[in-house]
Amino acid sequence: MSVELRDEDEQIAAIKQWWDENGKFVLAAVGLAVAGTFGWEFYQDQQVEAGAARSSAYQNVLNAANGGTPAELLDAAGLVQQNYADTEYARLATLFAAKALVETDDLDGAAVQLQGLVAGVAVTDPVGAEARLRLATVQLSQGDHAAALATLDDSFSTAYQGRALELRGDALLASGDRAAAKQAYAQAQALTQAGELPLLQLKLDDLADV
Repeated sequence: MSVELRDEDEQIAAIKQWWDENGKFVLAAVGLAVAGTFGWEFYQDQQVEAGAARSSAYQNVLNAANGGTPAELLDAAGLVQQNYADTEYARLATLFAAKALVETDDLDGAAVQLQGLVAGVAVTDPVGAEARLRLATVQLSQGDHAAALATLDDSFSTAYQGRALELRGDALLASGDRAAAKQAYAQAQALTQAGELPLLQLKLDDLADV
């Protein structure tokens, strides 16, 4: 019995010694684990709140686009661009900002907005493709046919090829190359369904003599 008690005393003493030597590290590790858990939860909460704020700000852009004035749309889009730069919301807001500028006849301002997207977003991205098509449209409105053709000289995905070819035809026609314009329109027609590009057939009809 005394041997057992001595063994227990020795075990307790050994545990006490180990705790004296290592207890601080154990407490620190536990503290870090707890802090890490709460830190991660706090981070997640912050991310949810930030996501909700971004979504709300972008909803304001959509609301302005659907019923507001160009000035209201530009303001709403500008807030998203400023506060949530480098997000998909900001890229989409840039498309709306360009739209507002076009509606106020500020084609130069619209071109600047769209050129920023073109420079930073690949044509394989839907936003990048849409930005190129809209930029080419603005450049055509500015009378810069060569710039529009350069903007359209890219590898658009199938979903955007028809519109790109129609715009290419517009640029070629405006620059006086009727034969090349007709060819571009015909290619666009072959890639799209009837009615998808409502003015395309009229453009082809106007070039029936070519």
